Amino acid sequence: MLSNGFNGYHTTTINGKGELALTDVITLAAEIGLSEQYATQTIEELTEKCAARKMVKFRLR
Repeated sequence: MLSNGFNGYHTTTINGKGELALTDVITLAAEIGLSEQYATQTIEELTEKCAARKMVKFRLR
């Protein structure tokens, strides 16, 4: 279950940020050896699955 942290953001950060951009996730993926293409494809698949289940509160920009 998610919880709010400092300034209303979830307590997990990626690339030092609590409010993520697509570039932050791609940067993280590259740091662990994943290609930009694979990371982008995975994010698109997850976004589609969340939208299909009406879980659209959060979207990467």
